[in-house]
Amino acid sequence: GQVGLEYMPVDTRRDESRYSASIQSDTLFLPGLSSHLDLNYVSDDDYFNDLNNALGFSNTRHLRSLADLRYQQDWLDFSAKLEHYQTIDRAIASDNKPYQKYPQVSLNLRHDFADLPINLAMENEYSYFYRSQRVKGHRINLKPSISFPLRTAAGFIVPKFSVQHTEYYLQDQEAGKADDISRTLPIVSVDGGLVFEKDL
Repeated sequence: GQVGLEYMPVDTRRDESRYSASIQSDTLFLPGLSSHLDLNYVSDDDYFNDLNNALGFSNTRHLRSLADLRYQQDWLDFSAKLEHYQTIDRAIASDNKPYQKYPQVSLNLRHDFADLPINLAMENEYSYFYRSQRVKGHRINLKPSISFPLRTAAGFIVPKFSVQHTEYYLQDQEAGKADDISRTLPIVSVDGGLVFEKDL
């Protein structure tokens, strides 16, 4: 991990202390269980204009902070994420500020059959999007799928069939607009390739 901190005890022009801080950390708790932290904060919107960007933040309009926990196995991929943006550009109106994710949780499952060319998968995601004084809400996305991978030494073809269902439950919606919105889409795809080999 890495911690960065700048601190000015007294800014005589503003009569206040000013600071910026960052924490980056990658942790492996157990095989398959890991976390990632990228936390960033400044004390005020004028910090970079007045005191430069010595900590090397890549975006000085929105400071992104992310906390993520992940667990992976052969058949399972689980992650939980919090994502926050601190807008420090005064020219950006409140209506144009990015949404925060409090949280985003995904659970992806898959199963392959040893004796059959069939793969089953299920992608599941829940997110809560928040922004003050704007429409906010929950999103649930489900996507079961089945594919038939056919592979030889000369090439492969993988037909895939899936259904994607998305549901929104919105808060503070404008009058006359629906609070619950959903869609269901059938999806068909084919991925294929050929292998050409020649001794040189």
